[in-house]
Amino acid sequence: MYIMWFKFATFNEKVKFMFNNEFPLDMVEFENFIFYARSSLRLVFNTHKVPQVYPDKWNKNEFNALTIKLDFYDIIMFSCNGNTLGFECTPMIESTKDETSLTIIKNGFNLKIKSKTMSIGEISPYLDERWIK
Repeated sequence: MYIMWFKFATFNEKVKFMFNNEFPLDMVEFENFIFYARSSLRLVFNTHKVPQVYPDKWNKNEFNALTIKLDFYDIIMFSCNGNTLGFECTPMIESTKDETSLTIIKNGFNLKIKSKTMSIGEISPYLDERWIK
């Protein structure tokens, strides 16, 4: 059973209906992040762990990986130290209906976020040559 990291996220129905409530965020590649629009933060992750249930329309094109974008709004706390991205990690997400926190600590990189709202943005399939079997 997967931890329901998305339970209180805005647009959590993307995970509920597209992936039958299963979208693990363990050992995902942390691709990038951007701080924008006064007090918002977007994190982008890639994963080759495609859930068993996914939209039928995705079968039209070959894919072996997914990109997921998470947006954090009304940032309460933001702290970041480190000098590289593109590593695999397991983000720690704790969420209530009033607040969400995310922590990534890996090889000298340290990111901590606390926000009033987390939103699940785009989830899209793609073919990643690094993971072709």
